[in-house]
Amino acid sequence: MQLIKNNKLGSIYIDVSGNLSAIGAVMLVEEAVTELLGNMELDGISLERKYGAVWVYTKTRVKLLKDIKWDAPYTLTSFISRKSRAGINIDVAIENENKELCSYARVELCAIDVKELKIRRTNEVGVDDSIEAHEPWIDFSFARYTKVEYEKVDEVKIKFSNIDFMKHTNNKEYVRFIMDTYTVDELLCKPIKELEVVYYNQSYEGNILSISKTVNESSELFTVDRDETIIVKAEIIR
Repeated sequence: MQLIKNNKLGSIYIDVSGNLSAIGAVMLVEEAVTELLGNMELDGISLERKYGAVWVYTKTRVKLLKDIKWDAPYTLTSFISRKSRAGINIDVAIENENKELCSYARVELCAIDVKELKIRRTNEVGVDDSIEAHEPWIDFSFARYTKVEYEKVDEVKIKFSNIDFMKHTNNKEYVRFIMDTYTVDELLCKPIKELEVVYYNQSYEGNILSISKTVNESSELFTVDRDETIIVKAEIIR
């Protein structure tokens, strides 16, 4: 199954230049993943009701390839690109009205038992042989993170609006926290071309998170921590 939607880019998805923003792309991807799974009755709420499990994002990577302006038409296509016993990948492609690929993303998910907090095999939560995996549109891979030294650049407290239906911090909020470490001028002069977030642990309302950063030759690396616990790591390419 594929999800194909035609729409116009809304104002909540744009940045100060009037184009699709990095956080806007992440929002569109999250909505597409949820709707695609919902169409197969495999969304998080359905999974919890039927199997006592929920989907957990383990990785998200988004490429921003070409600008899409506010109110411009676009076509979004979402599909499962890989499935295994341990999890699934869902790809999300966004094209403009000229069929040019403007953004491409991949989300890696696994199913977690709500009570035991252990990974469930996908065939135990409805991902059977009837669920088709489609070929990816482009070559796409996740980053590998090596041990480096980071410098603290910000601190945030998790509040009500950061929380999702599972009562932990929503995936896209970490992208927002990281984006807020930049200034408007920095991103206008050198926009984001690609971003990745790897999810290690959950955070909850009231938690204080430290955001730290280091810069290498090709990208900017971030870690978001709660005390000594790594919550997410991220890579930004500009």
